[in-house]
Amino acid sequence: MNSKGVVNLKMPSHAAHIIFFSIVGSILNISSYSSVSPLILVLVLLTALNFLLIFTPLGGNPELIAFNYIFSICWMMSGIAAIYANQFGDESQLFSDAGGFYLSSSSGNEWQGLNEIREISEGSLAIYIWSYFYDFLYMIGFERGRYIGVYLNICAVSLSGLIGIKLIRLIYGNDLYRFNKFKLIMGWCGIFWLFASIHLRDSLVLLSVTSLLYPWLKFLRNPDFGFNFLLVFLVSVTVSYLLFFLRGEFIFVPPAIVLAGILSMTYGYQGRKQKRNLIYVLIFFGILLAAVAFYNYYDTVITMLKSSQEGYFSVARDSSDGSSLGMRLIVSQPLPIRIIFGSVYLFVFPIPFWVGFQTESAYSLFKSLYVLYLYALVPMLFVSLRTIIKNKFTRTPQILFLLLISIGFLIGCAVTSLETRHYGAFFIAVIIFSITTDMRNSYNWNLYKLAAQGFIIFIMIVHVAWILLKS
Repeated sequence: MNSKGVVNLKMPSHAAHIIFFSIVGSILNISSYSSVSPLILVLVLLTALNFLLIFTPLGGNPELIAFNYIFSICWMMSGIAAIYANQFGDESQLFSDAGGFYLSSSSGNEWQGLNEIREISEGSLAIYIWSYFYDFLYMIGFERGRYIGVYLNICAVSLSGLIGIKLIRLIYGNDLYRFNKFKLIMGWCGIFWLFASIHLRDSLVLLSVTSLLYPWLKFLRNPDFGFNFLLVFLVSVTVSYLLFFLRGEFIFVPPAIVLAGILSMTYGYQGRKQKRNLIYVLIFFGILLAAVAFYNYYDTVITMLKSSQEGYFSVARDSSDGSSLGMRLIVSQPLPIRIIFGSVYLFVFPIPFWVGFQTESAYSLFKSLYVLYLYALVPMLFVSLRTIIKNKFTRTPQILFLLLISIGFLIGCAVTSLETRHYGAFFIAVIIFSITTDMRNSYNWNLYKLAAQGFIIFIMIVHVAWILLKS
């Protein structure tokens, strides 16, 4: 640590990894598109963003390393996804949602506004942003290749990782151990590879939700009626607007996060009477935000929720024939059972884990790699949960806030879509909570190994049950 209190990271080892992933990604992308245009564009984007981070308060040594590390891995994974699309005819990218988003944003339509786009497609803000870049780059000589939208997604995921480092700063300070651990865990998360590498809006949803976490953690560290409260208010209102035009049913995410903030403050600052008035103001703010969302967007959101639910049940029944493990234990069950089994399902799906290795779909591949990743992460969550239960000093308002978000939106996704992509929007909070416990301690490491063994046994039981149900 230098005289200014900034952690000095070991740049050579990080740089070596970044260079290696970047070279592999360049080879894959150039080969798949048979053009150097993807490499030229990604170099321009990287140069511009690194310049912005270096010469503005957004940056910092750990932030820069995390951003470039995550970007390089996602760039490499986008090359794999490109091969699936261009060489293997991946239907999950050429058609379905990804294909529709690509067609809408690259067709050269001159949109008049977000509401006009919403008439033909949800996710209007994503289409609007993609369209701007497709049109601008086409004007200066680039073809309207799918890679343009994908590389913007990579930028959004990488910037979300940068914000993740800033969230860790707010909780732990200049913690080299947790900086490196977060960078590693996020960089190798399959659901983020999917967000970055496929032409979907989830990367922008992730960036919006993660941006909302920063003012809240800043506020919870120093709750007052001054700048921090104003920042929470402004960002909450802004993100509410953005989410409506990205994924309409997420319009109620900011009010739900207000509730998580209130609960974490109520417990974390219990006994401090001076915080009581602030909690009352937050309750009023949360009710007001929810009322505005309810009044303005209720009919639209309910229609979208019903449509997505009906589509989900239809797909589940058609694909499972009423006999799959998920259909029997979750989809057709009453709400309490669906909450329990659905929450577990989101951490073990897909079942079986190897299903993504048997198709010509990058979407399925990344989901299978994601669930293998979860086999290592879930035991960390168990150990961190045990830590905050056993050690009251770790139950800070900020940690409780992350825990409430992780659990609350897990339940929300379990009772609505059962879609891991939707829960992925909140996964940076999950990752930061998972690194609460210091695994360098031998006792904690042994607990982790024990939890991992138990979870693997559980996974084996689930797969045996699936085999029996299919036989």
